[in-house]
Amino acid sequence: MNRREKLTKKLLFTLETGLIIASNVYDKSPSGKCESRFVSIVPDHSDRLSLWEKLKSQGLNGRTFAIFKSTEEYEQYCKENQAIIAKSQS
Repeated sequence: MNRREKLTKKLLFTLETGLIIASNVYDKSPSGKCESRFVSIVPDHSDRLSLWEKLKSQGLNGRTFAIFKSTEEYEQYCKENQAIIAKSQS
């Protein structure tokens, strides 16, 4: 799947439960890798408002997010991003 969209409250509430969302904002981890600032599995509808509030508190509402169907898709995305970052730093 791996699509990218600006994450709005409306979009969050229409996503399928169990999808993985990862922000397009990156931070360096202690190990030196660039990682998405925010990654979450889309919870049941009853828990989405608290997820939305958490996103807003981190200034990530309205930011671009990648959306994945599975952890395997997300892990592949991370590997590809790390390869791109490593290549750009060499």
